[in-house]
Amino acid sequence: MSAVLGITTPDPIAVKLDFILSRFHSPAGTMGLAKEQGDRLDILEVESETPGTGQFKAFIAGRKAQYSTVCVWLDWNPEIGKRLSKWGFRRVTEWQMEENVEGWRWDEVA
Repeated sequence: MSAVLGITTPDPIAVKLDFILSRFHSPAGTMGLAKEQGDRLDILEVESETPGTGQFKAFIAGRKAQYSTVCVWLDWNPEIGKRLSKWGFRRVTEWQMEENVEGWRWDEVA
């Protein structure tokens, strides 16, 4: 159980590949796959229980309040990128899980 993400369980495929990823089901009504590292949260997958009701926006706003860096990877839905851009995320490429991946990154401004 994560105080931030809600109920978490190790992802069985990630465990086999020796990656530190957990499945989560947050109180904000979202679920997915993420990795917590201190003040940084990497989100690999996220979905809302009830799409179109603001659960994703509430989830992201809550994570920005609790982490200094939030990254969302592998966004195959173009609408997600548009929203993340509006919410202060920038497009990035980073070396993650043994390959370069593209996604979105938000960093707290001091």
